[in-house]
Amino acid sequence: MAATILLILILAALSAGSYGASPERFRHRLRLPQIVVPKSYKLFLKPDLENSSFSGSVEVKLRIVSPTHYVVMNAAELQIRSDAVNYTAKGGSKVLQPVRSWNFPEDEIHVLEFHQKLPKGTGVLAIGHFTGLLGNNRTGFYRSKYDVNGTESYMAVTQFEPTYARRCFPCWDEPALKATFQVTLEVPSHLMALSNMPSLNEKHDGYMKTVSFQETPVMSSYLVAVVIGLFDHVEDQTSNDIIVRVYTPVGKATDGIFGLNVGVRSLKIYQRFFNIAYPLPKLDMVGIPEFRYGAMENFGLITFNSSLLYVTPESANLSKHEVKINHTRDIEIALDYTVYMKGPCIVSMLHTYLGSKLFQRSMASYIKTYAWSSATIHDLWKALEISSGKPVGRVMSKWTKQQGFPALSADVSSDNISLKLKQMPFGSGGTSRLWVIPVTVACNSYDAYHQFLLEQPEKLVKLKDLAGCSCTEVACPWIKINVNRTGFYRVRYSTNLMTRLQSAAAAKKFLSKADEFGILDDLRAFNGTPPASQPGKRSSPRV
Repeated sequence: MAATILLILILAALSAGSYGASPERFRHRLRLPQIVVPKSYKLFLKPDLENSSFSGSVEVKLRIVSPTHYVVMNAAELQIRSDAVNYTAKGGSKVLQPVRSWNFPEDEIHVLEFHQKLPKGTGVLAIGHFTGLLGNNRTGFYRSKYDVNGTESYMAVTQFEPTYARRCFPCWDEPALKATFQVTLEVPSHLMALSNMPSLNEKHDGYMKTVSFQETPVMSSYLVAVVIGLFDHVEDQTSNDIIVRVYTPVGKATDGIFGLNVGVRSLKIYQRFFNIAYPLPKLDMVGIPEFRYGAMENFGLITFNSSLLYVTPESANLSKHEVKINHTRDIEIALDYTVYMKGPCIVSMLHTYLGSKLFQRSMASYIKTYAWSSATIHDLWKALEISSGKPVGRVMSKWTKQQGFPALSADVSSDNISLKLKQMPFGSGGTSRLWVIPVTVACNSYDAYHQFLLEQPEKLVKLKDLAGCSCTEVACPWIKINVNRTGFYRVRYSTNLMTRLQSAAAAKKFLSKADEFGILDDLRAFNGTPPASQPGKRSSPRV
């Protein structure tokens, strides 16, 4: 009898496929398993500002890629009520409830196990109740202090980049797993409730109100935004009827006028530059006193550090003023340095390498191709290569995959025939790393500058091949490398070349303030001394 029961249990386990297998296999992964993907969310949130907490529910329309007993999603610092979770397949009348669930705080995942396999196709996962805390660490859904007519008050705000949406609601918190979001908020009646889209309807019930918002376009979870508080605002609209608002502290609407004007003008510039219409009906901007970054580009609701959005008479007075990812927490470090510091420098260099018109046309094509989807850096390089005919991938790959940036030492040969260039990593780290460097050189004039790629450790460039570079019987020209400092590299000039630059500066022959600053800044970076030059008199550079 016991053997029969054991056999039945074994057969049942085998027929159930993975049912009963350990959920441990989902742990310690950088990515969620791609067997279940979201299509749309209906999210309800009810913040309690006085008690620094919130509750909510969410319905997620899912696509089951292959039959599975498990649903794995992101959740961090949330309490999910298991008896309020169920799944209903499209066209099915049977409501399935999980038999077990696990929360793994270190991995920031929540695992649901169902006795019956969820069939391939679409369905709705309903999580009827979860709770969390409105913390003060400026991530996820949090509480920020602000002033309302001299009284200290609190607003509820979100900061979901890079992986903090999971601190607000259970979700598939990865940029590639895009979906639509329909947000509903229950808040005190006297407060404003803002989200990515315009409000759809508003229902009042005593001291509380429920505000529902239009469904968003397809987007990543980290772009969902909510702001709840008391504000004034200023408003304008673009020529194609996009409503732009800046929300300000109560009584300080005029502080938002400058930001409003910049917002309207920026929309016009970007629509023209990328040849694509702004895809949303409105653009709201709001300053948050306690904010983690300078700003966050949420769809339709951009949040700022207050000091960077509002302009007051005091703030307008100028006289008073890479990375290896092993865990999702590492993404934030990568964003801080790679995206916001190194990234713009690389983009500026690429802009110069391709030229303004070609860069603009190529970027517009790339954005249209990958609109509402995900792309990698390789997709960008490929698109730019196709549009420009230049080896963008070969040039740029080292800049995004390799740590640091290079420095060039520059000198002229003793016979003044060649320009000698040598590349090395700037600072410490040895000399084994090489970059493909788009070098620009101006000789005695900005009327034209020369561009070539430096791929080798060293390169000799014949001066006769560079117009204006050859020495005459009277004098040798000044040579400026990294014209207008658009390249992401430093230059260490020999004494010979630095003396020429010194003479040009004294004669006020420079046309670019960026180059004047660049020479000084590079000199400072190399401790104020050029390398030894060709035999001859050494002079102290004064630029």
